[in-house]
Amino acid sequence: MALDKSDTNINASGVTHSPLETESDTRSNLQSSNQPPYRSPRIAIRRIDNATNRQVTFSKRRNGLLKKASELSILCDAEIAAIVFSSTGRLSEFASSSMDKIIRRYEDLQSQSASRALLHQREYWKNQALHLRRQVGCMNDIQSCIMGENAAALSLDELQNTEARLQIALDKIRTRRNELLAMQTQNIISKGNGLWIENTLLRKKIEQVQYDGENAMSSVTDGMMGNDGGGCTYIQGVLDTTLKLG
Repeated sequence: MALDKSDTNINASGVTHSPLETESDTRSNLQSSNQPPYRSPRIAIRRIDNATNRQVTFSKRRNGLLKKASELSILCDAEIAAIVFSSTGRLSEFASSSMDKIIRRYEDLQSQSASRALLHQREYWKNQALHLRRQVGCMNDIQSCIMGENAAALSLDELQNTEARLQIALDKIRTRRNELLAMQTQNIISKGNGLWIENTLLRKKIEQVQYDGENAMSSVTDGMMGNDGGGCTYIQGVLDTTLKLG
């Protein structure tokens, strides 16, 4: 049976494929192309506990760092210096021109930055001193006006302004004085109430002691009166003794 050309495809190797096989191959190729590429797992950025692995990682990343620095200096015509000390104290360095030259340039830049910062700080404190001097002068002028020392040199408006300021100050002082007096009065009243309560308690205790003493005396007297005549003789002797002592 002869096959139609539309039903078969012949590749360069002479192998004949049907349209269905070609479509399935195309789909498999598309599926394989849609798969994400393989990515190595991320390494947690923390200290490596194993000494061997730590040394291997240090060597690889140090070489990569120095290589990147070299490429950057070549591509961008930049002066770059890199200094790396390992955990064992071994030095690794890279300099695009001269390490001493780059370090001197860095130190000069740092000294210039420090000089600029010192100059800026000096200017700042100078301005602060001028501001404080002006404030002190204003306060002295205000104090002189309040004390009436420069009253002759003041105009009518300045005198009225000074009087208004003094009135406001007096109002504030009086308000604060009244507050303090009210607080002191309240404290005195509270202490007086406390003393009155203590006095009342002491009076009640004294009255209770007197009452208990009178009850005890009356009970003793009644007990003696209830006995025979010897009890009367004893009471008479006690009374005579009391009279003699009195």
